This record gives sequence, structure tokens and C-alpha cells, in this order.
Amino acid sequence: MSDHRFDATSIQLAIDNASTCYEAADIEKDCAFGSSIDVQFVGSALKTCEKDFVSISELEIATYNGLVNQCYKKYANLSGTMYRSFESFCALSVAEAFSSVFSTIE
Repeated sequence: MSDHRFDATSIQLAIDNASTCYEAADIEKDCAFGSSIDVQFVGSALKTCEKDFVSISELEIATYNGLVNQCYKKYANLSGTMYRSFESFCALSVAEAFSSVFSTIE
């Protein structure tokens, strides 16, 4: 993959075209800005990761959502775009963990 570090459009396209959760997450981690734009990129990576959750129970979904919500609570009282990035990466870590458990091996 070429270096997309400072080209937001290329980063977005690379994440959107990632075939796995880990690929999408790795692109975002490698190209992180440490600011609020990471929220957009992580959102796209989350969509890729959450595709792996097809066989997940309602309880497991509730657990996932609870853990993601904890990410947002952790930094809720802190201002600045850096903390919005931290929240998003925390949520992405949760999604990666769930993807590793619930994805099918092909």
C-alpha cells in the first residue's frame, strides 16, 4: 500500500475498500491524524468490523455497545479534538476484539 498518511480522500477510500476488520483498522492506525477527522475514518473501519457480527446474540451486541459507550464516557469531560480521536480508537479496539471472536474463518 502506498503512503496515504496526509491524503484524507485516499485514506477514506483505502479504509472503505478494506476486506477485513484488521486491514481497515491497520490503515486507520497507520494514517491517524490524532484529531477529529479520525472519527470519520474510524467510523468507516467500524462498519467493516461490524460486518463480522452476523452471528452475535442480543446479549453480545449489548455487551459490545456497552464497551463502546465506555470509550466515550472515558473522555467525555475532556475537550479537544485529540480526545475525540482517543474515543474513536478505543471503540475501534473493542470492534477488533469482537471481530476476532465472531468472524468466520475462510
